[in-house]
Amino acid sequence: MELEMTASNDWLQDYLKDAVDRKLCVKYGCTTCGAGEFREGLKRVAIQNSSVPEDAWTTLGQALGQLEPGIGEATRLGDAARLVIMELCGSLGEERTEQLLGDGWASGLFRSMEAHHEAVEHGRRRHIEEQERAQQAKGAQRRLRAEQHAQRLARKALRDAARKASHSEDAARSPTNIIGLDCATEPTKVGLVLARFSGELLVIQEARCGTRTVSPASIVAGWIRSSRRVLLALDAPLGWPAGLSSALQGHSAGSMVPATANEMFRRVTDNEIYRRLGKRPLDVGADRIARTTRAALEVLGRSEPNTPKFSLGA
Repeated sequence: MELEMTASNDWLQDYLKDAVDRKLCVKYGCTTCGAGEFREGLKRVAIQNSSVPEDAWTTLGQALGQLEPGIGEATRLGDAARLVIMELCGSLGEERTEQLLGDGWASGLFRSMEAHHEAVEHGRRRHIEEQERAQQAKGAQRRLRAEQHAQRLARKALRDAARKASHSEDAARSPTNIIGLDCATEPTKVGLVLARFSGELLVIQEARCGTRTVSPASIVAGWIRSSRRVLLALDAPLGWPAGLSSALQGHSAGSMVPATANEMFRRVTDNEIYRRLGKRPLDVGADRIARTTRAALEVLGRSEPNTPKFSLGA
């Protein structure tokens, strides 16, 4: 609809009334239409009512400053007039716009908009300051927790050092009994020795063999019961390679064994000894050493029930 303009000074009020009646968007910063139709029409009527097109914005500012709608109209035209003020500020600047609006109705809108803007800015600054204070408080809490954690670690380190020193002192005061077994398949061929290690001194306390009436297991159990700290030393493997167990599971006579000989008969321990010392222990799967291994495990198994503090897993 093309608005017919009159020679009256009320041309701006007529335009605002018409825009409101037609329900044109007058929302500043509208993300849907940007109030494009209203703004284009505003420019057009401003140029039409200006003697010099270049002064259209000045003419618009003067016309808005002279506008004095009634109470009901003031409320109805308020949003449209605020958009006009925003357009003037964008083109002429806030200071020039304030001069053109004078002290009338539009000037009151301008001041209320300034007050609202200042309140929004104050709220924004306050929100930023509160966020900064919250971040500082969180940072202080993190630093405090980190300091407390570091103090706990330091106290734990002191306790651990004291405990370690205490254990070292106990170990120095309490000698270690070393029980050595030269393992064999026959009890009478098993050699046993009891030695006491204290400080840097090693003293052999007793050396003997098993007999038909006194088994190696009973001798070891007796020595363990009379000792506070014990180290067992056996010259026999105490387990079979994992590859042997997995290779024989489900195996039937005559079928091929998937594992290699070394995987079946050499333990990780054997390979590690060879890597470190260059010496290869006897394969646990070999005839004699396998029987000796079984005999050594029997000695350990029979010793354990008679020694409450003795553990094969220790």
